[in-house]
Amino acid sequence: MCRTATADIGRALALVAERREVGAVLFHCAQGKDRTGVLAALLQHTVGEDEAALVESYAASADMLREHAARVGDAGRGGGGADAGRKKKGDDGVDWSSLEGSPPEAMVGTLAWLRREHGSIDGFLVEAVPGDAEVWRRRLLDAVRRPC
Repeated sequence: MCRTATADIGRALALVAERREVGAVLFHCAQGKDRTGVLAALLQHTVGEDEAALVESYAASADMLREHAARVGDAGRGGGGADAGRKKKGDDGVDWSSLEGSPPEAMVGTLAWLRREHGSIDGFLVEAVPGDAEVWRRRLLDAVRRPC
C-alpha cells in the first residue's frame, strides 16, 4: 500500500498540516487500518511518538473489535454453525466480522518496510510529501503545540 499510494499519503499528510492550522482535522475509515492506520502512524511519528506507541495505537482497533465481539457473541462476528460464512449483524446492526484484523505485526512490518525501502520513516515522508517536507512538519508541530 505504501508503494502504490505514496502520492496519496503525501497529499493527505500535507492537507492535515494545512488544515490543522485553521482547526481540528478528522479523518476516518471503516476499519482503522491500511491507509488510514498508516496515515495515523505517520502523523504520530511526525509529532514524536515512538514506534511502540504507533504499533499500540494501530492495534487498538483489533482490541476494540475483540471486546465488541465478546459483548455481542458470535452473532456480531459471523460465527460458526449453520450460518457459517454468512455475514451477520450484531444487535447494533453492524457487521463487525468484516472489520477484524489490525494485528500489531502488520504495523511492525509496515514500519520495517519503510526503513528498508526508504532508509527510515522520515525518508519515506521526505519522498511522499509534496514540496518541502520540513515545512509541513513544522506547520503540523506548531499546530499540535498550539493551545486549543
